[in-house]
Amino acid sequence: MGTELINTILQTTFSAFNIENVQNVLRESKKNDHPAISRFLEFLSLLVNEPGNSKLTQQFLPTIIELCTTALYPAIRENCALDIRENYYKLVYNLLVNNWRYFFKGNVLTTLNGEIETTANEQSFIQLMESIAWSFSQADIEQFRANLTSCNELQLKCGLYTKLIFRQQMSQALLSLLLSVLLARSHELCRDDIISTLFYILTNDNTNNFAYFIHNYLDQSNIQTILNDKHKRLLTETYGRNETDLPSFTQNLNDFIHDYRHYTTTNSS
Repeated sequence: MGTELINTILQTTFSAFNIENVQNVLRESKKNDHPAISRFLEFLSLLVNEPGNSKLTQQFLPTIIELCTTALYPAIRENCALDIRENYYKLVYNLLVNNWRYFFKGNVLTTLNGEIETTANEQSFIQLMESIAWSFSQADIEQFRANLTSCNELQLKCGLYTKLIFRQQMSQALLSLLLSVLLARSHELCRDDIISTLFYILTNDNTNNFAYFIHNYLDQSNIQTILNDKHKRLLTETYGRNETDLPSFTQNLNDFIHDYRHYTTTNSS
């Protein structure tokens, strides 16, 4: 099948599944049309997986990203029960991992030489990552675990946690969200995955560490209402150390969580 024919087919497909049409379908209470959207997302995942980032993929990449950020993610936020959620997040992961240079223009040598890496399409990258981070505030355990795995895969393959844009604009909010989930014990089945993710984020950021993060976390206004200054100081002094291996980090964090919950219970009574 020639490139021109494929291009024509894709143009026709995107005309049918344009932003407005997708938004309208997802707003409908009828679920009969949702499988069509879900299959379309599976098709897009295959497209963005195109080996070598073909020109055809690059041509449609902005359209796919706009569809994700303007139609799909807002619809999922509005209705958490939408059955397209799993395929949406698979698409976002495949889009990022296979088209990393669409957002980051540097290469391995750039990083090794300490050169500043050029970031492109920043807003699109932030919006896609925000959609992943949002899933960590939801009750869906399987999607939570899958997206944690995706983040760690992006670190392993692309160095996500080392990127300046991640460290400056996403890291602190994501760390705080994940720690809050641990403290609430709402996703205990993902406990080990959450702790290892916290460890990987902190150990790949030379401008941050556990002691600094814990100090800032305990200084948040919502924490100040449930912990007194004495208990905050005790937690910081006892557990504000920077463990360099995962087992030690895990033990330290688990002990912190235990004492934090004990102090909050004491204060509330």
